[in-house]
Amino acid sequence: MVMIGGGGSSFAEDLAAASGDWLISVGGVRNDVLAALCDTDGDYGNLQISATGALYTVGAYKDDEVHASGDYGSLPLAVRTDVRASLVDTTADYSPLQVNNAGELRTRDDDLNTAIGLIGASVYVDDADWTDDTSSHMLVGGLYQSVPQSITDGDVGPLQVNDHGNLIITILSDDPHFGAVGTAADIDGVLHGQQRYLGDRLAALETLLGVGTGVMTSAQAVTLATDDTQFGAVGAGADPDGNIHGQLRSIAEYLAVSATGLGKAIDGVVGATDTGVALLALHESDVAHLTSDEGDYDILRLSNFGALQVAPEQHHLLDSMNVVTGWAALGNDTLNLATTKKHVLGTDALEFDKVNGDANTVFAGIEKTITTIDLGGPSPHDLIQTALYLSVLTNVDYAFVRLGTDASNYNEWRISGDSLTAGVFETLLFNIGDASYDGIAGNGWNPSAVSYAAIGIAFDAETNTLAGIVFDEISFHTNQHTSAELNAEVSSSVSSANVNLFKVGGSATDKNSGNKSNGSQRVVLATDDINTAAIKASVEIMDDWDEADRAKVVPASGNPAYAADVAGADAYASVVTAPARICHYVHASVGDNGAIISLDAGSTDHFALPANTERLFPGVIVGSGVAIHGKNLSAGNNYTNLRVSVW
Repeated sequence: MVMIGGGGSSFAEDLAAASGDWLISVGGVRNDVLAALCDTDGDYGNLQISATGALYTVGAYKDDEVHASGDYGSLPLAVRTDVRASLVDTTADYSPLQVNNAGELRTRDDDLNTAIGLIGASVYVDDADWTDDTSSHMLVGGLYQSVPQSITDGDVGPLQVNDHGNLIITILSDDPHFGAVGTAADIDGVLHGQQRYLGDRLAALETLLGVGTGVMTSAQAVTLATDDTQFGAVGAGADPDGNIHGQLRSIAEYLAVSATGLGKAIDGVVGATDTGVALLALHESDVAHLTSDEGDYDILRLSNFGALQVAPEQHHLLDSMNVVTGWAALGNDTLNLATTKKHVLGTDALEFDKVNGDANTVFAGIEKTITTIDLGGPSPHDLIQTALYLSVLTNVDYAFVRLGTDASNYNEWRISGDSLTAGVFETLLFNIGDASYDGIAGNGWNPSAVSYAAIGIAFDAETNTLAGIVFDEISFHTNQHTSAELNAEVSSSVSSANVNLFKVGGSATDKNSGNKSNGSQRVVLATDDINTAAIKASVEIMDDWDEADRAKVVPASGNPAYAADVAGADAYASVVTAPARICHYVHASVGDNGAIISLDAGSTDHFALPANTERLFPGVIVGSGVAIHGKNLSAGNNYTNLRVSVW
C-alpha cells in the first residue's frame, strides 16, 4: 500500500464511496496521432491520451473516420424480452436494447403499424363473410387514356376507365349467364335472358369494331353479378345508383323482341306504331360488276328512282369451258378435243370432231365430273343454257346436254337439228321440264347434287362425220314465266313502227328471197274466208296453168260509165259512179282552171288534171259502184266542164 498525503488510496471490492476519499491519479502520454510507444510484445506501455486529455481505447473512433480492415469495436448487448415491455419507468432514462427469443432486435413504427393494420383489415379469406359497418375494403382506381395502351399477353395491366370514370369492360363469351338467346327460362329470373340477349348484340358489335383495336385492346373482362337487384326486369323504375342502370335497361329495351324494340319475332303481327331500322342502300344508277370478293359482304344498290337494283334471273355457271382440263371424249367417235379462240363467253371455247370410230355410236360429245352443286328445287320452266356452232346441219339429229351424278345416272335434254341454224353461234335453251324421256339414264339426275355434265351432237348414223363442233359455257338459269313461246291469246297491242322477229322455232328468221328453211315463217290461208279462198283458187290455177285453164279465167267486161260536172267547187263533189264491177281505166277532161280527181269518193287525191287537158289513166283499181269525185285544182278557181269515164 502506498500512502500519499496522509490518506490511503486502496479500497476493498464493492466498498461504498465516502466524502474525502483519496485516489491515486493515473497519467498518460499525450499522442495527437495514435501510435505504438513500445516495440516488443509483452513490454509495459503508457496510456495514451488525445490533445483534450481523452483516453484512447480500442473500438473508439472519431466522427466520420474512415473504416479500416482489422479495426476493433465494442460489442453492443441487448436484453431478451419474450414479451414486449418497457425496461425503464421514467421518461428520459437510458434503456438497453431488446431482442426476442430469436435474437431479433425489436423495433416499432406506430404510423407503419396503423397502415399495415388497415391493409390487413381489407384482406379476406376466400368465401369469408362480409359484415356491414365492420368489414372494410380498399378503393380500386382505374387508368384513363384518350388513346388506350396495349399490353402483352400474360402481363399485368391497369383497369381502364373512360373520361367519365366508367370502367371499360368486355363481356366474356364463356360466361354461363350469356347462353343462347331463346333458351328456356332459367331459375335465376329474367336477368339472364336479358344478359344473353344483350351479350349476343354486343358480340356482334365487337366483331364490327374489331377485337384488338381501340378501346377493346385493354378492356377488362367482368362477369355481371346475377344477384344485382339493379339489373332487374326491363322497364323497372329509375334506380338510385345513377343513370348507368337506366342506360343498360334502355339498351335492352331497344334490343328486345317487342313492338318498341328492334327485334321482331318471325310470323309476328305487324303493329301500326312498331319501330324498326331503316334499310339504306347505295344510289348507283350505272350498275357495274362488284369488285368485292366472292363471299364478302356488300351493300344494296338503288336506281335513280329509288328502286332496288335486282336481278330477276339468277344463274349458276356449271363450267366456263375455257380449258380442256377435266373434259374427256364420250368415246373414240369423238376426237381432237381442244380449245379455240372462236368463242362467245370467257376466254375460249371447246372444239371437237365427229369421226367414224370403233365405238360405232352416233354421238360426238364430251363429259366432265364437276364440283357438286345444289340447284335447289328448280321449276320446269327454268333453263340450261349453252352456245353452239355447227358449220353444216347435214345428218345432224339433235344437240344434247346431260346433267346428273355420274355417267350412268343423268337426265338428258335435246334440241332437234331441224331447229338449229348452220354457220352461226346460237344460244341453246333447254327447259328443265322438257327433259327427254328416252335420254334419262339410271336413276336420272338429283338437282340438289349435280356433279356430272356432258354435251354434244347426235347424228343420223354412226358413220356420219363433222369437224369443228364448238360449244361454249354451260350454265343453269332460273326463269320467270315469260317464255317466248306464246301459248295463249295475246291481247296487248304493239304500236312500234319497227317490230323485229329474230328467230322462228329457234332458228334465225329468213329475210329477202331464197328457199325456205327452219327460219321461214309460215302463214296458213283460212279456208272459210271467201276472199282468201278465191286467192287460193286463183294461185292454184296459175301454178298449174295450161290452155284448159283459160276458160276458168273470166275477164271483167261491160260498157264504161260516163258523167260530167260543168261547174267546180273547192270541196269534192260526185262526178260519176263506177259500174258494178272492178274497173281498171279512167278517162277525164276539163275546161278552165283544172281539177283534182279522187277514185275513192273524195277520201284521197289521186290525179291532178291541168286546165284544158284530157288524160287516160290505165291500170287503176276502182271498186264496184264507187263514186269518182272532183274538186278545184286551186282554191277559189272553179273548174268548168269536168268529164269522166270509167270501165
